[in-house]
Amino acid sequence: MKNIYSKLSIKYLTKNKNRTVMMFLGVIAAIALIFGLNTVRISQSMNKANALKKVYGSYHTEYVGITLDQLNKLMGDKDIAAIDDVQNLGEIVTDNGLKTELKSFEGKYVSAPYYFSMKSQELVGRKARNNNEIVLDEEAAKIFGIKDKLGKEITVTLKKEYTDKNGKEQLFTEKKKFKVVGFVKRKYEDNIRGAVEVGAEMSRRIAYTYGNGSDELQGISFTKNQRIIPDEAVTYDSIVKFKTDKAKSFRESIAVGNKVEQVAMRNGIGRPTFYPNSNYIAELTEIQFSLENMYDKNNMIIILTVILLIFNIFNIMWGEIIREVSLLRLVGATKNKVRMMIIYQSAIIAVIGTILGILAGIVFSKVGLMVFKDSSLTALKIKPKLYVESGILVQTVVVSLISVVIATIPPIIKIGRVSSLNAVRDVSTYKRREKQGVFGRFLQKVFGIYGYMGMRNLTLKKSRTLISVISIALGGYMIMNTFTSMMGEIDNNITDIYYKYDIEATPGISNDIDTFGIDKKYVENLKGMKEVESVNARFEGEANVELKKGYANKRALKYYGIKETENIDLLSHMRFYTNDGIDERMKGYIKDGSLDSIKHTKDGYVNVAVLNYFYDPIDTHTYHEVIKGLKVGDIIPINVNYHNDNIERRTINVRVGALMSQSWLGYGDRLLPTRVEIITSENNMKAIFGKETFNNIGINLKDTNSETENKKVIEYVEDNIPASISNKFDFEEEQRLVEIEVRKEATISLILIVLISILNIFCTVRANLIVRRKEIFTMRALGMDVSGMKKMNRFEALTYGVLSSVVGIAIAVLSLLKMVKWHNDAYVNFGIEHFMDFTFPTGGALVFVITTIIACLVAVSLANREFANKEIADGIRDLDD
Repeated sequence: MKNIYSKLSIKYLTKNKNRTVMMFLGVIAAIALIFGLNTVRISQSMNKANALKKVYGSYHTEYVGITLDQLNKLMGDKDIAAIDDVQNLGEIVTDNGLKTELKSFEGKYVSAPYYFSMKSQELVGRKARNNNEIVLDEEAAKIFGIKDKLGKEITVTLKKEYTDKNGKEQLFTEKKKFKVVGFVKRKYEDNIRGAVEVGAEMSRRIAYTYGNGSDELQGISFTKNQRIIPDEAVTYDSIVKFKTDKAKSFRESIAVGNKVEQVAMRNGIGRPTFYPNSNYIAELTEIQFSLENMYDKNNMIIILTVILLIFNIFNIMWGEIIREVSLLRLVGATKNKVRMMIIYQSAIIAVIGTILGILAGIVFSKVGLMVFKDSSLTALKIKPKLYVESGILVQTVVVSLISVVIATIPPIIKIGRVSSLNAVRDVSTYKRREKQGVFGRFLQKVFGIYGYMGMRNLTLKKSRTLISVISIALGGYMIMNTFTSMMGEIDNNITDIYYKYDIEATPGISNDIDTFGIDKKYVENLKGMKEVESVNARFEGEANVELKKGYANKRALKYYGIKETENIDLLSHMRFYTNDGIDERMKGYIKDGSLDSIKHTKDGYVNVAVLNYFYDPIDTHTYHEVIKGLKVGDIIPINVNYHNDNIERRTINVRVGALMSQSWLGYGDRLLPTRVEIITSENNMKAIFGKETFNNIGINLKDTNSETENKKVIEYVEDNIPASISNKFDFEEEQRLVEIEVRKEATISLILIVLISILNIFCTVRANLIVRRKEIFTMRALGMDVSGMKKMNRFEALTYGVLSSVVGIAIAVLSLLKMVKWHNDAYVNFGIEHFMDFTFPTGGALVFVITTIIACLVAVSLANREFANKEIADGIRDLDD
């Protein structure tokens, strides 16, 4: 007798095949959905990360221009698995201001070949054996007009800025001639870069020579004690791979994005001095973000919809066996025994359904990886690999268990209360309905008897009605949040923040800030083009503000990696505008002082406007003043590279004529990275830098929608100005492509939610029809035809649609209002007082309402079939069986 109820539980499952299959399919489909979607997304990202790793190397970041003390600290850092270093020897600069970073082959501890392998590069030719020989990477070879020709000589200016032992900024320059003895090339196939977009890489040019030799150096040394720059000017570049290969879990192996800054801050290295392996790191960070946000809003909607589906199916199916369970009570079964039968059946369905669901999810994931295979994997001959992450497995099992447990609780409570009398009386009877009220008579008058009955049916099983309404409403929430026009407004506002001009040419990482300039003839030619609305040419350079100890914000010093000594040199942006440009670009951004003053000098001092803020991304995530107590009228010394016959370091005293407001950082023509900005008239440029030129040009077009005209201007700038060229149109296209991907993912989720909602409504309507079958067939016997029954059920379904639409729109509007508030609050930190306005999602609401109505009608049409095709006599006979 002990196992008889267990055997009866299995017997019930095998006897009622349709019901059992329906319950299993519900669990399997739900589990496969959750597991498959997350696994495909993570696997695609990991495969892309492996492609980027093959192309750009396995290192995680490079710390550039660090001191020997900082290098020694890195060597002992607990999070670093592999490290290599080379000497940073400054830059070599061509006559037209194009620069190439210069490194040594030998660092303090390791030699450069390992440095190349971590970057997925290889040396073609040989190493430089002295400081008259040089090795160029592919990008550097291009600007010197060298393809694969070894032995060619190049003449350049060697330049190195450094801080001497007294804390003063110094500049070393020298004309230098090198013989090319080798090239550094990437290991991957030549056709991959052109054939496949594997990610945008920062355009650095790097060359290698022997360096400052020393007996202390390890590695192979051909000529000891050579000097190419002063010893005190030597700094180091360190390439780093973090401890991930032997990580305890998959999740730990990709959590490297935060380590880049954490290790830097821990070892006193300022943020502007490190260059992450950005493509590889970005993909790993995206995976980490996905894993950490498996319970974000969109995923929670899918999870909740799945739970509601399983709950509804179980609730309906268990509700159909009350009479059978009642017979067990009639022959002596206790309440606990009956309850254990339900629990046992649920456990069987949960365990087997979860296992089969995960297996189905694996098959679905593998098919998805093959169908949506990234083209870069094919080019790199990488076979897509399936990554089953433990967190996804845990999430899948947890959702399955929660769903089944929640779905099992109501029938356990209900069936435990069933008495033996239920076996001999009609279990489908309901307590006598109250007399029809005023509202009921109004509904019947407006919609007719069938309309009234259809809407009344929703009250028969309120829990099922609530579940169906919620499941549909969640789909509406996703539609209106994904397809709202406010997403476009956010993109446009972000574009306006980062792009003040349609096209802009600025000194890039490969331009020497001191010697690069834009010929005035190109500026005049651009002004004369019919497609151009306006041209703003200006000069943007660098200056070091001299500060005494205690006058600099300690947060800023930490961020920039500067030690607080008695004398502090604070690297700042130095900018020169035309007088018209000052009025046009800076009006409305002055907090204190006079905008007009910076066009003139006073008491022999050049007047400047100062932006005295920096953004702290580590601790406070907001802006702070950099120079303490700075006010209008203060005289501040700045160190600049002054152009005389040669470039020399000079200290110039300038007067603060105006202080700029924080709003400049959000709305104004600010520069990145965020530093102190010193702005004055171009008339003062010769007094500060000893020369007059432009190195930055911003262009606005007359018709930004004309692709042909845009392309013409962009091509002219790219062909004639060897600078970093950016344009608003490429950024907008990138945003558009990202939005398409987001909408694709949302649409897939949305389709699944709609299908689940249809299934929920189908189960609910069908269950209501089964419960009311005596009433329905009695009414048909009294004269109601099949069309009347269908009409009644259609009204029931439409009522579901209307209620779901109202609830869904309400939830979506509240969510969008919250989103607007979040953006407005967040961008206050960027000096933007009001970022965006709320716009009602009319288009999304219409799509949702139409989709909902169609889904409800499809569900009720499927549910009607069984009863529409059954004769009245057969239906009444079924009730007596």
